[in-house]
Amino acid sequence: MRGRALFAVPLLLLAFAGSAQAAAGPVASRVEGLFWAITAFAIGVSIVVYGALFWFLIRYRRSVSPTAEHIEGNPTLEKVWTVVPTIILVIITGISWPVLQYTDTPPPHDYTIVVQSERFAWKFDYYENDNVGSTPNASTSGEMWIQAGSVARLEVTSHDVIHSFAVLELAVKIDAMPHRVNVWWLQADEPGDYLTQCAEFCGPGHYGMRATIHVFTAEQRQREATAAGVAPRPYGPPPRPPEITKVRLQETGNVTRPFRIVPDSLEFGLGQNVTMRVWNDASQTYTFRVDFAVDGVNETQPIPPFENRTIVFTLNTLPLGNVSYGPTDANARAQGMIGNLTIRAGRIIEIIFRETGCPPPMTLCLITAEEPIRIAIGEPIVFELRNEGIMVHNFRMDYPEFLVFYEGYVPPGERIFFGPLTFGQDASGKYWCHVTGHRAAGMEGDYIVGAGSAPQAIVPVFEMMLITTAIGVPAAFAYIIHHARRRDEEPV
Repeated sequence: MRGRALFAVPLLLLAFAGSAQAAAGPVASRVEGLFWAITAFAIGVSIVVYGALFWFLIRYRRSVSPTAEHIEGNPTLEKVWTVVPTIILVIITGISWPVLQYTDTPPPHDYTIVVQSERFAWKFDYYENDNVGSTPNASTSGEMWIQAGSVARLEVTSHDVIHSFAVLELAVKIDAMPHRVNVWWLQADEPGDYLTQCAEFCGPGHYGMRATIHVFTAEQRQREATAAGVAPRPYGPPPRPPEITKVRLQETGNVTRPFRIVPDSLEFGLGQNVTMRVWNDASQTYTFRVDFAVDGVNETQPIPPFENRTIVFTLNTLPLGNVSYGPTDANARAQGMIGNLTIRAGRIIEIIFRETGCPPPMTLCLITAEEPIRIAIGEPIVFELRNEGIMVHNFRMDYPEFLVFYEGYVPPGERIFFGPLTFGQDASGKYWCHVTGHRAAGMEGDYIVGAGSAPQAIVPVFEMMLITTAIGVPAAFAYIIHHARRRDEEPV
């Protein structure tokens, strides 16, 4: 009775178990349907096989048939159990072939996502017009954003070792290999968040190499785009309206100081993008200006009374002192309509992206004033990223306390300021250009924060496995040989 229960329990679990992951896309739906079709055949075969087994256990038990009986065989039965499994295999092949053809034939795609893997993180670059290799339309790290019902072409690669990009609910599992691009396609029909986990062991941090796939509806993206004042895109993070700094030009009615500007002091970080909306609450027209050379527009068009104008700029240069802002009318400034702009910065570390003159065998390199870069605990740091080549570059550090990653691109011949950043944990590691292939070509360096970090203890997994095998296999064979000897062969 106990033996029959042991066989019956797994069959019941198999028969009533649901799928571990609900299908959320067309590929997953077809794969799931194929899985249950094959499972139905497996359950049918199991019922026949285990049913016959149980029948023979009961029919020919020792209490009923104490003496063994020789049976020559049954040719008809032998033909049945040869032909029927063959028919089942042909049927399974027939229903599997359309699913295989469907999954291996990508439909026309709406955009391309380049999936880049590196121990132990995922990065996603989005391209609209298959212009892979140029500046992407959007980039994200640790999160992928796609619109429900849209078709994404995936180009999956790795910067170091073999990884595997796997999303169970979407039936996606594709290897990410160094120096190779594997192409697949992805479509999700159900909005929601899905987890991707590296499915190929890649090192001590493998367990944490995860990313979230956010699937949103077209209506949701339209609302977000309308609120941000931009055109909707079926990929990438939700657009956010720029943070707007409001400045007001006002008349006070005070005889000694008849004008004022609100606020009369502002503070921004070096490299920050600034959107400034200037309201004219005064009775005459003014032109507003920031007295500093910026990347963008630092002066508005004339602003009539009770209207506003907007200027957008980036603070990519350090001034010699504080910067004034206000109307271009010197008289209005002299009577109080003037403010003071402070640009925050810390110690500037210059990193040069160079594509020629690199020490062999490197074809690309990063040039710094010191190597490794040394950063004190609590010290504000601004990275000056200068591109002296003809390709785009970006910047990343494997700092454990927080993500240090300039996800944008430094255009050829230009520079940007990234920071200020304050480091609060002793660490040491690498910094590099995160563009595909650039790190392998030599664009990486070392950094030390504070006292640095102790080297990680390396577990000798291979050596331990080799020793275990060398000891265990001979011992197992010796045990088997010893206990397999017939009793009449054992020495008296």
